[in-house]
Amino acid sequence: MKVRSVYSNDPEGYDAGLSIGEQLRDISPDIVIIHCTIHYKPFDDFFDGFYDGIGKRDLLLIGATGDGYYHTDEVGTQGIVAMGINGEGKINYCYSIAHNLDGKSFEVSQSCTEELEKNRKESLKFALCYYDGITGDGVSVVEGIRSRTKLPIIGGAAGDERNFIESYVFCNGKAYRNSIVLAGIGGKIAFSIAGRSGWHPIGDAKIVQSTSGKEIITIGDQSAVNYVETQLGSRLKQLDLRLFSLAVYNKKEEFFLRSFIRWNESGWITLAGRIKEGDLVRVAHGTFKTIIHAVDEALQQVQLDQNFNPLGAIVVSCAARKWILQQEIDQERQRLLNILGKPLPIVGFPGYGEISPYQISGDKTCNNYFHNKTYILCLFGEEA
Repeated sequence: MKVRSVYSNDPEGYDAGLSIGEQLRDISPDIVIIHCTIHYKPFDDFFDGFYDGIGKRDLLLIGATGDGYYHTDEVGTQGIVAMGINGEGKINYCYSIAHNLDGKSFEVSQSCTEELEKNRKESLKFALCYYDGITGDGVSVVEGIRSRTKLPIIGGAAGDERNFIESYVFCNGKAYRNSIVLAGIGGKIAFSIAGRSGWHPIGDAKIVQSTSGKEIITIGDQSAVNYVETQLGSRLKQLDLRLFSLAVYNKKEEFFLRSFIRWNESGWITLAGRIKEGDLVRVAHGTFKTIIHAVDEALQQVQLDQNFNPLGAIVVSCAARKWILQQEIDQERQRLLNILGKPLPIVGFPGYGEISPYQISGDKTCNNYFHNKTYILCLFGEEA
């Protein structure tokens, strides 16, 4: 298997695409994963340059816009990163794409997953997923996928550099809004996925009693605001809410995060993703140190499950982590490479929500979750 990650900061779409294509041309990839910033829209010039540079069209190209990009050499703020994978005849892949997510995220994602299953000719190991982070509802997207497959997923919501106006997913030389794309990968490929946030639960666990969409009305016998303030011993307006979240537990005592967006005088709190009445929750707190340390924790878990030589890394890190850490976000890249001890090809992006199981490797099925403020890592390589 040949794996290479490349990037370009050229502001001109065609020239950037040409550079990316030329840098990947000699490995003749079967699959190319691309992440870029929104200023390259409408992307036609970029794709023209890419295909001219790479000299072939018989490949699967997928990806999404984001709030920057991750490459082996840098976490960039503007530009394009791409990873090419040549399976040398040992891997198989298929893809599906579906549109009109707005208001129908569950149904459209369910349909897209069904199409992926129809398109596969051989068994799959895991899948990549990207969807429009402006029109798509992340929880419904994951629920739609989960209703049709237990295949491990890594991916997330496309972004637009904190503008919250428009985002795009990519599939085979075209850019789409209001859409979801899935790519399944199988064959002689090994992988391990883990996600960690660095936010740690504190205080008492309580049951969510009432909700309305993404708004939490009551937790235990208190309003949502009163519950959080009781746990923290302080008024919400006096706190840096970026460093606090709600930890939502599953039946295995694992938790995913929901970010606080705002609250109102009635005591309701709006979250960056739905949770259900009956869910068990705790307030969670993160510091700059623990947020960065999440990379170490994710990699340690991946390495525990790993029985192969990694040839590449796919990263999806919440854009909120970048907004909190600012220039220190590059520590996510540095720590990953320092622990690995070698310059592994990396492709990734800061997104508007993350999709993954808690951890998974090998030929296993799992439940995938929609996360906030989480760092997701997938290492992959040749199956032993």
